[in-house]
Parts: sequence; C-alpha cells; structure tokens
Amino acid sequence: MFNFLVILGSGLVLLGIVSKKKQLSEEQPEVQVSHPAAETCELEELMKRLEQLEQLVFQSLLRQEEAKADEPAEQVPEQKAAAPEEPAASRKPMPDNVRAILEYENQGLSIQEIANITRMNKGEVLLLKNLSKHYSK
Repeated sequence: MFNFLVILGSGLVLLGIVSKKKQLSEEQPEVQVSHPAAETCELEELMKRLEQLEQLVFQSLLRQEEAKADEPAEQVPEQKAAAPEEPAASRKPMPDNVRAILEYENQGLSIQEIANITRMNKGEVLLLKNLSKHYSK
C-alpha cells in the first residue's frame, strides 16, 4: 500500500510540473528583439569608456613609479632611520582593553589565560599587546 501511495504521489507531482511548464510556455509574451546596430553602438561606447579609464589608471601608476624612481635610493633608508619615534605627548591614550591585557601580563598570566579571561582569541591578545607600543601609558 505504501509503495502505491509513493508512486501515485510522484506521478501527480510530475504531472503538475509538466502542466505548469506547458502553461508558462503558452503565457510568455513575445520578446521584442532589439536592433543589433543599437547593441553594437552601446558596446562600442562602453569599450571606449573602458579604454579611457584604463588609460587614466595606468597614467597615474606611471606617475607614481616615476616619482619613486626620481627619489634617490640612498636617501630613503636614511630618512627612515633618521625619523624619530612619535613623542609620547602626541600618542593617543591607551584603550581599556589594551591596558587590561598589559596588567594581566604583568601579573604573570600566560597569553592563553589572558585570552580566556578577556574572551578574545589568542591572536587578538597578541595583536593588542604588540599595538600597545603605539599608545601612551
């Protein structure tokens, strides 16, 4: 009896799908065909715009590369080495979560224990610990 009901149900579902497809194919309105000349004009216009954008992007990249090439290679490392670190007065104040991580570390807790207490991932704790150098205490 069960098999008969399964077969009957499947047959009725298939019959419904076939009739729905037939109904949709009869009801579809005629599709208006646009002129191929209009489509090619739009396509050509889009291609021209794309070429113009590419030229702008590549020109700006070339300017940047030329500016980098104009700078002597020896001056760049000297500037980086001579640049002093930010003075403590211009640094931002330390956020509470970073301060808490440093306090837990001073208490002797491991990174994993700090992560469990603060409900952060271990990577987040390490990142905040490393970023604490950029804040004033």
